[in-house]
Amino acid sequence: TTKEILDEIEQDKLLQNVKIIFLTAVGMTEAEKEHLLSRRQVVDFIQKPFDIDDLLNSVKLAVE
Repeated sequence: TTKEILDEIEQDKLLQNVKIIFLTAVGMTEAEKEHLLSRRQVVDFIQKPFDIDDLLNSVKLAVE
């Protein structure tokens, strides 16, 4: 699950500063999205199908 993946990443000292953009085809409620985005490393959430410009903007913001 998404939570398990985030928990694993947060526990790995080498990955603790990695920024995460989630791409998913799975529908989520607004509350689930807000909870996901409240995690320290998650900088964006993009649901498929997505616009390539939205993805590029998310990546640009993540690497700044």
